[in-house]
This record gives sequence, C-alpha cells and structure tokens, in this order.
Amino acid sequence: HLHREGLVAREWFLVRSGGSEIPMLVHGTDDEGWDISVDMGRATVGLEAVDADLGQLDPAGRASHPSVGPIEFTAVSIGNPHAVVFEPLPESASLGELGPFLTRHPAFPRGINMQIVRILGTDRLQIGVWERGVEAETLASGTGALAAALVAVRLGHGRFPIEVHTAGGFPLVVDGEPADAAPPRRWTLTGDARLVARVEVLAGAEQGRPEPLHTS
Repeated sequence: HLHREGLVAREWFLVRSGGSEIPMLVHGTDDEGWDISVDMGRATVGLEAVDADLGQLDPAGRASHPSVGPIEFTAVSIGNPHAVVFEPLPESASLGELGPFLTRHPAFPRGINMQIVRILGTDRLQIGVWERGVEAETLASGTGALAAALVAVRLGHGRFPIEVHTAGGFPLVVDGEPADAAPPRRWTLTGDARLVARVEVLAGAEQGRPEPLHTS
C-alpha cells in the first residue's frame, strides 16, 4: 500500500508494529504484485527458547508419539515458537498426524508451530506447516519458512539464500549472514505480495449498525 501510494521508494524503510521497528524493502512490482523483503531480526535455537517443559520429553529431548515413536525436532523461537522436523519419516508420520500431537504436547504449555521439511537441494526446501491456534495446516508461514531454513543451514543441509516452497504455491526466499552453524545476525524474508481487494470505509461506519427499517 505504501509503495502503491508513492509514500516509500525502492529503499529500506521502517514499519512500527507492536513496539518494534521492522525494516522493509520493496524490490519491484509487476502486473501481479510486489516483491518485498522484511528484516526478521534475531532467532534463538533450543528448547529453552520455546519455554519447553523438559520433563515431558525423553532424555534426548524428543517427543514420544504413541504410534510413530520418538520424534526428533529442533526448537526455534522467532518471536513465536517452532518445532522443525526433517524427512525422512515413517510412513504414518504425516503432517496431519504429527502436527496436532506436537502443537498440543504438554512439553509446550503455550503451544508450538510445527514444520515438516523436505530437502530439495542445498538452496531449496519444501515445508508443510501446522499452526498453533489455527490447529490445522496453513498454506504458508513466514516465520515457519525462516525456522526451517535456519535449521537446515545449522544441520548442514543447505546454505543461504534458500528458497522455501509452501503449500500455497508461492516461494519465499530466506537470506542471512553468516551462513555457518551460528544463527545469522541479520536475515531477511523475501516474497510475493498481492493486492486482493480495495475497501472503502464510508463516513459514519464507526457509529455502529443502523436499526432495521420497519415497513407496514
């Protein structure tokens, strides 16, 4: 909206949200939408970062599923908590099976988002996302893409920049520095933004719903 209205140019600008200032950049536009990068700040890896109750996990930090068995995951906080699980997995370990189990697991009293990650190459991932609160698969998740890319780099499965493919069909690109075992000090998420609707709020709309008309 800011770019379309001519309020920002193709340079970094700040958006204040929830007490934070978030750097953003509009790279360009075409007939279908805008290409936008967002500086995502810092990430923290580890069970402590997601306030996990370690007593609810096995000694190796795994969650024991009653039919699938122990589930290995990496916990990441990007302002919200994530559990990142990599394929290959047992055939019964689908997103619909593991997602509800992990997001509601007693080890995570505040809940947790969950991603199943498939490695497509050193610079490409595919993720399935199960989101807490929604309690269902979601078509895309910006922070989920970031968590998956960060863990892939840490485990030696990829390198920045990484293109992350989601069920929604629109790829997201995660870039960061340094691209080694440590979390990047600064990283960005780049993806497609599209205008889906224009809404005009008429004067007086804030006054509430009018009384219905009575006709004889």
